[in-house]
Parts: sequence; structure tokens; C-alpha cells
Amino acid sequence: MCVLHSPQKVCYDTDNEEKHPGVQIKTCVSPAGDFQAEGECTGEYIPGGEELTLNDRGESIISYADYAIAMVDEIVDGSHIQERISVVRR
Repeated sequence: MCVLHSPQKVCYDTDNEEKHPGVQIKTCVSPAGDFQAEGECTGEYIPGGEELTLNDRGESIISYADYAIAMVDEIVDGSHIQERISVVRR
């Protein structure tokens, strides 16, 4: 289940018995500071932690499309179980 808490944070909860038997998985994905609905889909992003993450140009920006790609990647990979992460455009 994907839960929209606010425009700033989405949490993904699931029971993934195959990868993590008996564990409820919760990962929260926060977008960059500048969350652009009409932004370009680049297919590239930088994952970050709970603190503000900037790209090489000093920007905290991501499009809705790249944010969606990051969320799907996280759901498939499951590399940040029980964590809150952020994503910005590469």
C-alpha cells in the first residue's frame, strides 16, 4: 500500500514474504525541495538520506516522473527497508 501523507512524503508499506519473511516493510520517500509536476523525465536521480540532498549543480529538484521511477526502483530493490530516503535529479 502506498500512503500519501502530504505532497512532501510518500510511505510504502507492504508484506513482502519472499524477500523479508514475517517483516512489514515501511520505506518513506521524500522528494527534493523543488518538486516539479511538469518537469522533464530524465530517468536519473540521486538517492539521499533524511537531510537535504543537492546535486552537482547545487539544486534540490526532481520531476514527478523521476520521483515515480525512484519509488518503483525502491519497491523492487528494497535497499532502504525501514528508512526514510530522499531523491533529487542527477
